[in-house]
Amino acid sequence: MRSLGSFIGGAIAGMFVFGIWPEMWQTYGVFGGWISAFIIISISWYLCHYVGAIDNKPGAATVDMAVGIGMSGTVSGMVKNGLPLGPAIPTIILCMIG
Repeated sequence: MRSLGSFIGGAIAGMFVFGIWPEMWQTYGVFGGWISAFIIISISWYLCHYVGAIDNKPGAATVDMAVGIGMSGTVSGMVKNGLPLGPAIPTIILCMIG
């Protein structure tokens, strides 16, 4: 059940980043980007870490919100633009290794 919470927490963070951040940046310029960065990442961090939506086991490597945000960006590009996932797989694998 904790894995489902991690999935949902990462997805919410990704939806905020790719849903609100670009609109704020396009509307208010660089200042809008900074404000949205502060607000979105603060709320996402609170939800995922303080409330505990993402399951971080003691002594294990911390898989953070960045994985959820990265996957949300990949899926968002595929859904909005109809991009195939195949050509992106080598990059995704290298990111997971690195």
